[in-house]
Amino acid sequence: AGYPLAVVLAPKTIDNDLAETDHTPGYPSAARFLALATRDLMLDCRSLATFYAFTVLEVQGRNAGWLVAACGLAIDESLATHLQLVFPERPPRSSHDLAEEFASLQQRLGWLLLVVPETLRREDGRPLAEAAPRWVDPHGHPYPPSPAEALAHALETVCGARARVIRPGALARCFRETVVELDREEARAIGRTAVEWLATGQSAVMVGIERLSDDPYRVRFRPVPLQRVADHERLLPPEFISQDGRRATTAFARYARPLVGEFAATETHLAWSR
Repeated sequence: AGYPLAVVLAPKTIDNDLAETDHTPGYPSAARFLALATRDLMLDCRSLATFYAFTVLEVQGRNAGWLVAACGLAIDESLATHLQLVFPERPPRSSHDLAEEFASLQQRLGWLLLVVPETLRREDGRPLAEAAPRWVDPHGHPYPPSPAEALAHALETVCGARARVIRPGALARCFRETVVELDREEARAIGRTAVEWLATGQSAVMVGIERLSDDPYRVRFRPVPLQRVADHERLLPPEFISQDGRRATTAFARYARPLVGEFAATETHLAWSR
């Protein structure tokens, strides 16, 4: 007690859910990984449509839909309707209701790739999976069963069609081949800034990122009091979610593009020659 401790937070989380900052280090690279993985997974889904009518992709991000939204950044527009995003900010009434919604769409399109967050809850706040938590940590935080598994089971029950679950899990956080150079540079700069602020006597602040422009992309770092960050959660803004709740908007794409970079064009159909 009484020790003159100075604290400056250098933030990081792939969930991108910290308040008072444009984005967090780690998010751009995780978002790029999921955008590319989803793009290529869609081709796999199309090729296996007779085996799996549904593929459910479960992504990290907890209660915020930033990573869910990123899954649609690189897909080919010709396949866009086959990708359906379930945002934690738009909770469903139940897994059965979700299954019925997607059943009618699958009847029309043949196959679907559904993206759900790892902690998806229902409108009443309970986990989508109604089973008991698979684990409770020492702090009393429950870890419910997989919402993707719950949705896949509901889809098979409602539709009588096969559903599979894909869970990349920690790969989105640690896959080095998709690390964005901007992300790497900003993380290092934030660490340096935190040390510099400590050296000048600042304390009880976080290094926040303030975006000045999208094109060209420009930001500056600003000190944010920790009390405005602790116990606050930054969810995906309503303007980043489409009216039907199943797509990310162009406003989100404008936000995310400078962070994740460009994507090379890919062929979605084979050119046949006689």
